[in-house]
Amino acid sequence: MPFLPDKRFVIDAGVGPDEVRERLRAAVEPVRRFALRRPTLPFAGTVGPKSFELRPVLGYANSFAPLVQGSYATGVSGTRIDVRMRLLRPVAAFMGAWLAVAAFLVVLASIAAARDPLRLGFVILALAFFGVGYGCMAVLFWLETRRTRTKLERLLADAP
Repeated sequence: MPFLPDKRFVIDAGVGPDEVRERLRAAVEPVRRFALRRPTLPFAGTVGPKSFELRPVLGYANSFAPLVQGSYATGVSGTRIDVRMRLLRPVAAFMGAWLAVAAFLVVLASIAAARDPLRLGFVILALAFFGVGYGCMAVLFWLETRRTRTKLERLLADAP
């Protein structure tokens, strides 16, 4: 299991790749950096001839919402869609730095507590710093991942 959240799964659609591409295009708006209105479609991103990259459109801010990358090709009975959900690179870099600093603080606090047992509170504080960062990231990512996967499966696997 990767340290930072990463989810991979497969969707088998009973339609051809062209239909999958059209369904995706119908549900994905282009990314607009400075839009005044929230997009009306469920996803924002790009759809190519054999792949796609999108993010769910939310009515609230969630930096931990997944970036969805996928590819599709003809499968046994329709189209096989390989999907990967991960954090955006800047968010992953920030959380990697946060967790590295927190882990370093846990080590330093543990060394200090080994020398002076009265400093055990610093270990607990450092562990809490690590736990809150990791917990928020994991919970918020997995909640949005579950919702996004459900939307994608409805869009691609079910009949229109």
